[in-house]
Amino acid sequence: MRYVLEGSIRRAGERMIVNAQLVEGSSNSHVWAERYAFAAGEVYEVQDELVARIAGTLFSGLQSHEQAASLRRPPASLDVYELTLQALAHMLQFSHAGVMAALEEVERAVALDATYAPGHIARGFCIATDAGMAISGEAGPERLADAVQAIRHGLELDSSLPIGHRALSYALLVTGRCEEALIAAERGVALSPGDALALAFLSLAQTAMGRYAAALASIDRAIGLSPLAPGFFQGVAASPLYALDRFDEAVRNATEASFRSPSYLMAYVMAAASWVALGRRDEASTWISDLLKRSAKFSLALPRVTNAYRHDPGMAERFSHHLRLAGLPG
Repeated sequence: MRYVLEGSIRRAGERMIVNAQLVEGSSNSHVWAERYAFAAGEVYEVQDELVARIAGTLFSGLQSHEQAASLRRPPASLDVYELTLQALAHMLQFSHAGVMAALEEVERAVALDATYAPGHIARGFCIATDAGMAISGEAGPERLADAVQAIRHGLELDSSLPIGHRALSYALLVTGRCEEALIAAERGVALSPGDALALAFLSLAQTAMGRYAAALASIDRAIGLSPLAPGFFQGVAASPLYALDRFDEAVRNATEASFRSPSYLMAYVMAAASWVALGRRDEASTWISDLLKRSAKFSLALPRVTNAYRHDPGMAERFSHHLRLAGLPG
């Protein structure tokens, strides 16, 4: 058995304590553990919510664990499934080395099995992410059509994959097709309500559509579902916080994202824009300087930047203005 869910429940005075933990069967090592407490008289009222929280956390935590474990496997042992999983794990590092490894892995996966839907989806997602943020410096906006096509081909092979719809949402977002991106993101969440990544991509689409309160609620839920949430989740949260004029919170989230996921470039962008909004241009300039050291080709013209607030022209202009003041080239 690959994973075992263990748990216990006990009463402590007027409180009920539920302990749950996920153990990897082969090594008996702990993957995740959580503790929940509630009033003894609320058992029936909270049981559905508790089950949903545990299920959602398990899904997201297990997904993160699988991706991390895939990076430790030697290349010779990888089959198409593991190759695809490893590519996604590398991609979510957002580093130059990670992107280059991911792009190589998805091409290998597709070459090994042209009928494996997640391989095509992962390929499209990797291309869209690279082109949208100029991570490798080798993929421009002209690659976005290829990304969308690859993801759609994967969904033609298997339309039931939540990862396909969230990847399609992101690829459509960076091409500026935000209404379609939102529909795809909502489909991904509907297929997998407990998937923290699906909620994170929904938040990005909602932000692009100007639905800032909903976007913040989505990413807050994603972070709550996943105790092992990737660092870039806080970077995602910074976008609606900035739009809601909660600049101090946006800075805190962007800063945390940069610590936990140093190559997530949008964290630097959001921190810089928020510092300018707070009247602290020196701090903003430092963030842009660090950003350009990581990606010399990063600019205001990149799809991920231009489409961040696509359906709110006033917010998009404010965002661009703040970034220009911070020193981001056009």
